[in-house]
Amino acid sequence: MVPVAALEMVERFGIPEVDFAGHVNKVIKGVRLPPGLGGAIITATRKNGSSFDVLHLPNDFGKKSELLFELAKNTNAKHIAQRKSGIDALPRIDADLKDRINKMPDSKYNHSISVGFEGVEQSRAVIVHEYGHLFHDHVARKQIDGFLDEVKPTETGWGFLISSYGNTLPIEYVAESFTVFNMLPVSDHYRIHPKLLSIFKKADSSQ
Repeated sequence: MVPVAALEMVERFGIPEVDFAGHVNKVIKGVRLPPGLGGAIITATRKNGSSFDVLHLPNDFGKKSELLFELAKNTNAKHIAQRKSGIDALPRIDADLKDRINKMPDSKYNHSISVGFEGVEQSRAVIVHEYGHLFHDHVARKQIDGFLDEVKPTETGWGFLISSYGNTLPIEYVAESFTVFNMLPVSDHYRIHPKLLSIFKKADSSQ
């Protein structure tokens, strides 16, 4: 059964529905996953050569993620320290970005956007993040890839407005920014690069 949060992303952004939602090993045998994985989009290939997407969710999705994210919360000070040292190490910083960084309280920067939620909303945030990957892959690939090539957000400091996880890879920056767009108030949208925010808004049928 596809979660309600996933259906909402499909309806609002025109993201194709996944072929399966649940533990990936129910449809693809022998997939090895990193321990503690809260969720993932896994693309597989059928015998006829066509591909399909699976929204992988652990069998104990929700209960397990609450424990893992509670552990992640305890490392908030580490992420804040990494953010500060990372900003200091930037060779140059755009004036607009600097203003946005100064506006953002340290407490909002953590392992991931999902860490800021609990219970059902935390599970929803995990799903929204994964659908951010699907939005990138299936809806706005050309626009987002062009944005990433031009801005390089994880190299130029924009990732420090999102999360540690969003600062690891460009694709995670996009998915975490998508989570900010859909899970946080509009007053937090200053954390998203204006060009990426524009892509989200144009695709969102609820706007």
